[in-house]
Order: sequence, then C-alpha cells, then structure tokens
Amino acid sequence: MMHEPAYGTTGIFRTCYIADLVVVADDIELTDSERELLERGRGDRIRADRVAFQYVTGPLFVSMVERATGRRVLAFSGEVHLEPLFEVAVFRLAPEEPRPSCSRAS
Repeated sequence: MMHEPAYGTTGIFRTCYIADLVVVADDIELTDSERELLERGRGDRIRADRVAFQYVTGPLFVSMVERATGRRVLAFSGEVHLEPLFEVAVFRLAPEEPRPSCSRAS
C-alpha cells in the first residue's frame, strides 16, 4: 500500500515501530535495465538512482507515516541493498504531545 503511490506497484514490506522511529523494509524487484547494470558490476548506479527517487518521493511517504501515526515526522532517510534486494526507509517521529490530564474539581 505504501509502495504503490510512488512506484505504481505494490511492494512486499514490513513496518516496525521502535519508540520514535518507524522503519519500513520493502522487498524490491529490479527492472530489466537494472538487472543488466547489476550483471555488469554497476550496482552503484542502481543504488544511487533508487535512493535519489526515495528522496524525491519522500514527502508522499512522510505524509502517509504522519497520517498513520498521528505524529509529525522530523526526518526521513532511505537506503537500497542489492544483496539481498530490499529498500529501507527510516522515519524519525517528533515526541508525542503530552496528553492533558483530567483532574477532579473539589
């Protein structure tokens, strides 16, 4: 669901919440041209292009995380791994707003 708006396909992903972090790991598939680059030892180009695309589409993913968590995202970072194939996005959340406490009037 999170993958589809930016990439046009659904990804197989896992989401983990750790205190003030949201970590999303997506299993990815390479395009034919990316597979050719990898076979020719140019995985660096795949990584650079995919990370650049993560940052271009970052605002979309940030807004999705903010809606899902009800908290503001302070920062976003992404990385692509080629062995095995997966992408990781880490979102740092703003501290939770203190909730007003109810007190009984005397």
